[in-house]
Amino acid sequence: MTSHPTHASLDLHLTHEWLTRLRFEHERIHLETTSVLIRELPLDLLAKPEFWPDYHPSAYLPSQAVPSEGADFPVNDLVAGG
Repeated sequence: MTSHPTHASLDLHLTHEWLTRLRFEHERIHLETTSVLIRELPLDLLAKPEFWPDYHPSAYLPSQAVPSEGADFPVNDLVAGG
């Protein structure tokens, strides 16, 4: 029989699957925190890394009018009025 470490106060079996999910959640928290910190930086301190590809040509076009349902994005039948 294989024994798993347990947490005494929760009687929680720390299985490989549970620990893997915990690792992913931990990494997600780091990514979220980093994105908040980057958004708070002054714009003059931000630059696109040299190794990143160029922006898509559409990024330089004048902005379009408000997107329309059915043309620019699919109709959502789960939303009232859609």
